[in-house]
Amino acid sequence: IKCRYLIFIFVEALIVMRAALCSQTTTAAHVRTHAVAVPGAAALAVRPNPYNGKAQALVVCHLGICPLHLNDANDYVRLEAPLILRNQHASKFSIRNVHDAVYDSHSGLVLFANGTAIYGMDATNRVAQLAGDGEGGLIFDGPGSEARFVGAQRLATDGQGVTYIRDRDSGSRNGFCLRALHEAAAAPSHQSTSSSSSSSSSSIPRAVVTVNIGSNTGPHAMTYDTGRCSLLFATRGSAVHQLLPFGITRELLGTDEPIAPHGFCATAAAASAAASAAETSDDDDANNRTGMSGLAEPHPAVRLLPFVNVQALAADAASGNVYILDGTTGSKTMLRVLRPDGSLDTIENQLQIGPTGNSRWPRLAVLPYGHLAVYGTSVHEIMLLRLGEPSA
Repeated sequence: IKCRYLIFIFVEALIVMRAALCSQTTTAAHVRTHAVAVPGAAALAVRPNPYNGKAQALVVCHLGICPLHLNDANDYVRLEAPLILRNQHASKFSIRNVHDAVYDSHSGLVLFANGTAIYGMDATNRVAQLAGDGEGGLIFDGPGSEARFVGAQRLATDGQGVTYIRDRDSGSRNGFCLRALHEAAAAPSHQSTSSSSSSSSSSIPRAVVTVNIGSNTGPHAMTYDTGRCSLLFATRGSAVHQLLPFGITRELLGTDEPIAPHGFCATAAAASAAASAAETSDDDDANNRTGMSGLAEPHPAVRLLPFVNVQALAADAASGNVYILDGTTGSKTMLRVLRPDGSLDTIENQLQIGPTGNSRWPRLAVLPYGHLAVYGTSVHEIMLLRLGEPSA
């Protein structure tokens, strides 16, 4: 009986290994990289160009908020002149305090995380304070003008009126907590008392709440995956978590748990059990796990494969891909991608993103026309990666 049990475990291990090899592949094609000189890049965001409606990439840096110039070959080659901001002095908006930026299609604003406040910039480049007070010092939930932040540093928006914020929290195990800025729908035009879209957008009711993800930790890297209709985030670096409805979280990829004491056989058995559970679950349960998205679940064997250290996440709404920087230093890292079919591919094993010994934390952003931007590891350049055929 003991021999049969060992043979059974061995066969299971072979099945899991085969599934992992089939589901996690390394692409043969290498990405093409080039650098663009940018002094002190702090954030990147993509918005519709107010003049022609095409996608416009914006970089927040020491020069200001500058568009990236796109040449005829659809390559970003240099910075353009910084935008002339309206209402900057009255709103007390400081570019030096910007930690992150994201375009919110629900409000039509580019949102900025400024540490103790959240700002918005409309299509006319008018900035306004949306939440916080510019002083901070504590975490306080409530209406936008009454909410307080300790250090709002990262943003991710669902495009439906909710923007997730990574805030500082000394009571958390990793120093972060997750908060959410909720925005009400705009009032009908006949009820609006504002004479312009800029003033009406700043007067929309907003409120900030703290999101409990149940682990006394907050996200250090996060992105919103529109395909899965949920926030993806990493807390300790060894797993990518998914925020499901009703505040439920689960490990989508990798694991933050220590390795099982019985080694690979225990991991294989757990993967087999997860596969059986996935096969026998009904459609309603599957939809609840994926956030009602209908995308394929990662294979159980892939879900259990740990990451080295998840440094940055970026979701591409156009392709459905989620790009992941996975490494231990700011000099070399792996570029991986979770595809809509549930497969996890490694695009580059040794992506050189900074000088040897660099300890700066990398950032990742998806740009139009098939580009990825890696920034944060260099104070004078950003790295652009060309992936596949360009698409708007």
